[in-house]
Amino acid sequence: MKRLDNDFKILNAFIQTARHGSFTAAAQALGLTPAAISKSVGQLEQSLNTRLFSRTTRSLSLTAEGEHFFTQAETALALLQQAAEHIGGSGRQYAGTVRLSVSNVIGRNLVLPCLHTLQQRHPLLDIVGKGRVVCTFYAKRLLFLLE
Repeated sequence: MKRLDNDFKILNAFIQTARHGSFTAAAQALGLTPAAISKSVGQLEQSLNTRLFSRTTRSLSLTAEGEHFFTQAETALALLQQAAEHIGGSGRQYAGTVRLSVSNVIGRNLVLPCLHTLQQRHPLLDIVGKGRVVCTFYAKRLLFLLE
């Protein structure tokens, strides 16, 4: 599964670069560095033995091969991710209480954005933040209470 995750990341780096038209914008979208995106795209190009992007000092554009690969890869990656999520998530249902202790700034900016997805995947979890942020899940509904 580790190799598959790496392949997903490399394909996603290529797809985001093609969508955004730059390594910098793709890096921002994925929360990575432009160098990491460039390296991933380079690895993909090397494994395919073809250039997917035409690079100049001021622009980045898909080659003909890159355009063809982009349309196919975008669809393929979406299907592979769905299949992996279905298999990886089947039979795993977490329940119980998770206690968090984070500042309001971290809670709002880092933790809170992840909670909706967590709640959808594991509706039986209660998340309690001692003294700061309290998040409780009630049957597909998320209540946020700030103390």
